[in-house]
Amino acid sequence: MQINLNDKTRKITIQDDNGKETEITILFDFEENGDTYLLGVLADLETVVGLKKQNDIYIEIPEDEWEIVEEVFNDFLENNEIITE
Repeated sequence: MQINLNDKTRKITIQDDNGKETEITILFDFEENGDTYLLGVLADLETVVGLKKQNDIYIEIPEDEWEIVEEVFNDFLENNEIITE
C-alpha cells in the first residue's frame, strides 16, 4: 500500500493544553487490547507522533505502551510505501 503524505485528507490539527496547534499527517490507526491508537508524522516528516484515544479525545501514548506501538509501527513500515511528493 502507498501512503501519500501530501494527501490533505490525512491531515489533522491537534491543540495542546496551552492552545498551541500542531498539524499531523496521519499514517494509520489501529486497535490493540481494546484501545485505539493513532500514529502520524509532523511537518518535518521525521518526527513520529503517537496518540491514544481516551473517551472522545486523544492523549499522548503512555510510556509503558510504546513497545506495542513500536512493533505495529515497524510492521507498518515493512509493508507500506510512504510517498512524500
